[in-house]
Amino acid sequence: MGYTHYWDRPPSIDPVAYGHMITDAQRILAACVAQGIAVAGWDGTGSLTCTPDELAFNGNREAGEHDETFRFDRESPDPFSCCKTGHRPYDLAVTAMLVAIKHHIPEVHVHSDGTSSDWDAARNLCQAVCGYGADFALDS
Repeated sequence: MGYTHYWDRPPSIDPVAYGHMITDAQRILAACVAQGIAVAGWDGTGSLTCTPDELAFNGNREAGEHDETFRFDRESPDPFSCCKTGHRPYDLAVTAMLVAIKHHIPEVHVHSDGTSSDWDAARNLCQAVCGYGADFALDS
């Protein structure tokens, strides 16, 4: 069993809201990289995917900092998703992305194995680079 974050979502996300989320994803992921957090492609190698319809990344496989892929696409037939990070460094990127997703797409519900205080770094990162996030709360 590992440290995991969960979310449920509608099958289709409004393209405008998704576009705003992707813009913030670029800011968030760049800030993580600037802090020394290696963010790689879905399998822990190569480049992450950040397009108008798809977002997917993982930690760095070569450094042993990967676990499950974080994926949040604009269209998804599965309303429930999760990402086990095992507290690896890319956990900050995952949690900050979920803060951004919840901000732009409020009908997404976010849950976690972590406590509210485990999300402080994500809240602070989003507040610093996106101007929101300080008031983020996990759904009950």
